[in-house]
Amino acid sequence: TLPFLVIFGVLTIIPALLNFYLSLTSWNLIQPGSQKFVGIRNYLIMASDSRFWNSLKISFYYLILPVSIQIILGFLWALALRPRLKGTYIIRTLLLIPMVIPPVIVGLTWKVLFTPNLGGINYYLKMVNIKGPDWLNQPFTAQIAVLVAAVWEWTPFVMLLLLAAMENLPSDVMEAATIDGVTKIQMVRYVIFPLIKPVMVIVLLFRIMDALGILPLVFVMTKGGPASATEIINFYAYMSGFVYYKIGYATSLITVLFAIVFALNWYFLNAIVKHQ
Repeated sequence: TLPFLVIFGVLTIIPALLNFYLSLTSWNLIQPGSQKFVGIRNYLIMASDSRFWNSLKISFYYLILPVSIQIILGFLWALALRPRLKGTYIIRTLLLIPMVIPPVIVGLTWKVLFTPNLGGINYYLKMVNIKGPDWLNQPFTAQIAVLVAAVWEWTPFVMLLLLAAMENLPSDVMEAATIDGVTKIQMVRYVIFPLIKPVMVIVLLFRIMDALGILPLVFVMTKGGPASATEIINFYAYMSGFVYYKIGYATSLITVLFAIVFALNWYFLNAIVKHQ
């Protein structure tokens, strides 16, 4: 395990410690000699920063809602594709395409679809006599647009893992339930769901870790707008560091993001251990 620990330390632990140290400084890229130790001043500024609290709220929005929808849709897709019928494998392959497309391409594609003058979503809404909004220039609809793109991109990942879990269920349990005359709904509720619940928790853990990394979609589709309606905390950190050049404050934002992800992972890992 030593080679792995060395690589892990160089690529993960050392940058994390360096990031934390920089969060305790006043480093500004356009002010030479500004890298001075200021303690927790950046965190105190953050506590009264309304833009930070807004970005934190938006981050939790994109953590809870898309992941919940992905879990539900992924579970339903896995159930639908579980029977090995003719053409099932082709459908499975097609459904995995969004997952392998680079996030930037996904963002560009959905940006085109949600842009009124380029057709896409509004074109089909017009066909049923519905006037589509200017999706990316209104706060609520911009949030919906990014949400749709995130769900479309990562639901196949959830479906793939849950489908693998379903295909490895013990056949004797399934046969016993069938012989007992359970309905399909009862089979799902009392047999399939309890057996794949540990896998579902792991899938939820994976998606939580990655959900806050929705930065490429936000950057390409909305750039955090309009009016900071889609500005997640890591996008605010990007703006603070590379637009306003406040590296010290940007790294403090990233440190808070890391703490949130770590706390969530710790909670769900404990849940998995207790379940076992």
